[in-house]
Amino acid sequence: MGDPYVPEMDKYMFPEIGNVFFRKYGPERRLKDFRAEGPHHLSYVVNGNVRYIIDGQSCSASSGDLLYLAPGSVCTANACSNKPVSCFSVDFQLYDLRLGKGAAARLPFPALSRTDPEKDVISLFSQLITAWREKEPGYALKLQGLFLLILHRFYELYVYKVNTDIHDFRIKKTISFIEAHYSENIPVKTLGEMIGLNPVYFESVFKKATGVSLHQYLIKTRMKKAVDLLKSGEYTVNDTAEACGYSDALYFYKQFKAAVGISPSKLIP
Repeated sequence: MGDPYVPEMDKYMFPEIGNVFFRKYGPERRLKDFRAEGPHHLSYVVNGNVRYIIDGQSCSASSGDLLYLAPGSVCTANACSNKPVSCFSVDFQLYDLRLGKGAAARLPFPALSRTDPEKDVISLFSQLITAWREKEPGYALKLQGLFLLILHRFYELYVYKVNTDIHDFRIKKTISFIEAHYSENIPVKTLGEMIGLNPVYFESVFKKATGVSLHQYLIKTRMKKAVDLLKSGEYTVNDTAEACGYSDALYFYKQFKAAVGISPSKLIP
């Protein structure tokens, strides 16, 4: 089991990469035991099936699964199919900057997390491997940035439970339209006609892809914009309500507090 998720940790977590590599081995090949004594370890399975024995517990992994070993864990890996196995792996230290320099932290992931293969994750790992091998000027900063993006994607998949990898061009077009016209009244019928779908069917397609209804997505978008405007210090609560499509400031206040958890005035510097 992974440690409980503490939201504040995201702001203070600092990883330090020790090694990056791409593993590839044939069927029924057993890797030597490896122990995550000092560093943490992540392995992301790209192809094949792997049998892991993690701290004495046996489990299998396939394409898209993530192995996470915190310091002290012991793991054995074996290919368990006729297909060769390949995976990206990273050894790293992890610090909690709230507790001072060198204070250890731990990711809120279980030893094995399961999901479908993610093209964006594979792309980020490929860039990480290239930067590690070539070591061009500034590569350390690039490694840090890429690895943080990888960790953020895993947080989306396993902690926040958000899948931002939307491939349906109709949904992408709808989201782009909402981003540009969030302050307007946007009927579902208008959006459905824009991409050639029946409104009722379109709503079901949108919710399946995003996890929320069109109405909920519009509110979510408006609240994000409202937060930005309020934090800028250039907008009053009433100005923000109007800029985000609310003619009734009191209604905006209630929706904002329900969505964000605080009153809008508290964000004005």
